[in-house]
Amino acid sequence: MGNEDHRFLRNGFLKGAEINGNVTAEHIIEEFKLLFPELPARDIEIETKKAFTMLDKEKKGFLTKDDVTRLDVHSLRQFIVALTPVDLSNTDRIEYSYVDPSEIRHIVERLIAKHSKFTEEMLVEEYSKLECGTEDKAREIFRKLGGGRDVVTSTDVVSNLKYAIANWLDVLQDIHSRAVLRADRDAEFTAKRKERLLILRDDIQYRSKREREELLDSLKEENVKTMGVGKPFHNHDNDEL
Repeated sequence: MGNEDHRFLRNGFLKGAEINGNVTAEHIIEEFKLLFPELPARDIEIETKKAFTMLDKEKKGFLTKDDVTRLDVHSLRQFIVALTPVDLSNTDRIEYSYVDPSEIRHIVERLIAKHSKFTEEMLVEEYSKLECGTEDKAREIFRKLGGGRDVVTSTDVVSNLKYAIANWLDVLQDIHSRAVLRADRDAEFTAKRKERLLILRDDIQYRSKREREELLDSLKEENVKTMGVGKPFHNHDNDEL
């Protein structure tokens, strides 16, 4: 990832803030893991948390949409530089993931509807208006659509559009598949964890008062209050130990 790619980050953060209500280091980490599955997850976690401090000047632990809008170029570049040890260098993949292929389709269809054919510069102008849309990728689309000719016609669009935006479609499908797989794994983990907690909850009734208190403390540390731990237990405090 080069220092000139701060625009990708700002637009990505803005989208994240719209979806999640704010942006945290954890949100960024999850997105980077999906974008760069070949990199060690632990490295992404450590370096991203360090880099996030370059953006979170007030140390709130999150950024609002307004915070992201106010970020200056220097802060965004500091964030990028801080991620150098992780080597998030595949900016092609970032653009493929940030630009919706349906938006490319709409641009191409509008140009054809309005002009019946279009040139490379016409496509560059329209595509560059998209968040994270760059001239290089617009030219990539045009080359694949027109097959090296100076203009793209409606026949070219019908024949070649899917091929021209294949990289955007492939990355979108890959990210979706990984997200679904992670959700399935999380669901499986949660089910096993719940089963373990239910066993512990039943077992706790047969422990001494001190043992119950120690076990409850350990469970609270795992953030399992929401599972109902401690609420349905019979109160044995006055029982003979």
